[in-house]
Amino acid sequence: MKKLWILPFIGFIANVSIGSVPVPIPFLLGNSLVRDMPMERVWLLPYNPAWADTYKSESAQLKSILSSKRVIDIQHFGSTSIPGMLAKPIIDIIVGLDTFGLSDGERASLAALGYDFIEESPYCQRYYYHKRVGQKVNLSITVYNSATWLDCLTIRDYLRTHQVEREAYIEVKVRALLDGHLNIDQYSQYKRDFVRKLSDRARAWRSDR
Repeated sequence: MKKLWILPFIGFIANVSIGSVPVPIPFLLGNSLVRDMPMERVWLLPYNPAWADTYKSESAQLKSILSSKRVIDIQHFGSTSIPGMLAKPIIDIIVGLDTFGLSDGERASLAALGYDFIEESPYCQRYYYHKRVGQKVNLSITVYNSATWLDCLTIRDYLRTHQVEREAYIEVKVRALLDGHLNIDQYSQYKRDFVRKLSDRARAWRSDR
């Protein structure tokens, strides 16, 4: 597997080495200009252990506003939950409820915390919210132990325990930016086939355990 790492550079540029060849990619550093960039722009950062602390703080707030009788579990997933992974600095959180549905009061409480409603998918029993004020968060609300719940956590656990797969995914992410797929739609589309096959391998791994 080719080695890949990031070295901070000047302004919005970083050197990424794939094999022995250094190449520049857009890389947004932690300053005031980053906060002013359009949200559809994709940037990647090395894994930061502070993301786990951010998740804990955010999940505590979510537990305080959602009915404790309904919330079975809350988990941190996605690339910010995987040590060693290159990630967009957006915390992915999934809430597992006893049944699918949100009350008007719960929706209002989420809005008060800064969460914007994005979509509801009855097909996969998932509400999707995001927060873009302060720490950025993507929030999924689903039924505990549903297919959506299991898939999110299986991919996380698979990448945590399979270094080769993790490095392959990092390379795909960097290649997406190098090839000019800099907004979230382009970036996600570029990765789609790889992520689908990765998901299949993760499910097979889960079924063999």
